[in-house]
Amino acid sequence: MAAKGSALALKAKASYMHEGESAVSLFDGIFPNNGAAYDKHQKRCTFWPHKGTEEWVEVILPGEEPVRGVDVYWFDDEPVGGCRVPAEWKVQTQLGEMTGWQDAATGCPIVKGNWSSVTFAKPMPAVAVRLQVKLKPGFSAGICELRLR
Repeated sequence: MAAKGSALALKAKASYMHEGESAVSLFDGIFPNNGAAYDKHQKRCTFWPHKGTEEWVEVILPGEEPVRGVDVYWFDDEPVGGCRVPAEWKVQTQLGEMTGWQDAATGCPIVKGNWSSVTFAKPMPAVAVRLQVKLKPGFSAGICELRLR
């Protein structure tokens, strides 16, 4: 996992990703300077131009691992662009392709310009972790950096 091992071992996919952006940026260890949620040089993964929709980002682990929590640094380009922190998000885990997704944390905190973090009551064994994201009406959203603990 990004916080425990090599980020290169992680793979990610999304319901939609803006052209020219890469899921690799989720685990590159680079997030905005000075707590700014907008940095025009920041690599990111956004859902642009999708607005007000429900989207997801999924991290595929190299094998079953215990996941203790998730940290996400949201991309927000207010006031110049159309991305804002999401309306809400939750974390789901999957034990295997046949098991489906299970909610690990709902009602997760949303912080602009810093890490939005959730810690599970107990480690959740998983082969994949999904962030289910609800975008604000009229706006898109994105992620600068994602860490699994």
